[in-house]
Amino acid sequence: MAEGGWNFDWSILTVNGDTAAIEGTGRYKELGTFANLWTVTFDKSGKCTVSRMWNNEI
Repeated sequence: MAEGGWNFDWSILTVNGDTAAIEGTGRYKELGTFANLWTVTFDKSGKCTVSRMWNNEI
């Protein structure tokens, strides 16, 4: 565990056009372990225009 009592791993699942899906796992000393999923959509200049996140304790 990193200093501060947590660590985090992530990876890009897929990119489809202007949208990417990313998964991650957060492990917290005091809160437990959480599975995370994000979808992010970018405009033509690379700015994020939509971000969604789901997380579940595992």
